[in-house]
Amino acid sequence: MANTSQRKALYQAYLKSDLWKQKRTLIYQRANGRCEMCGRRCSSLECHHDSYANIFDEPLTDLRALCRKCHAQIHGKPANDNQIEFDFIWEDERQGED
Repeated sequence: MANTSQRKALYQAYLKSDLWKQKRTLIYQRANGRCEMCGRRCSSLECHHDSYANIFDEPLTDLRALCRKCHAQIHGKPANDNQIEFDFIWEDERQGED
């Protein structure tokens, strides 16, 4: 099992991958310039994982295009925080919660 810093590095590398960029583009196209939470028109959307259960192989249904305000609200962060860091639970950790 990878430690926290290794997992963060893997996730950051994934966010730079062509696969992630393709998925993110499809999500933004689906949203058609609107936040999929509040419905506001937004020139700068962010892609949110509703679930990390399938991280690195997530279906498009696990992803939403959100405005920065809604994305920050979901993660309990201030909307003007440029250093938002999102935590997620890896599937192998989730199995120990049952």
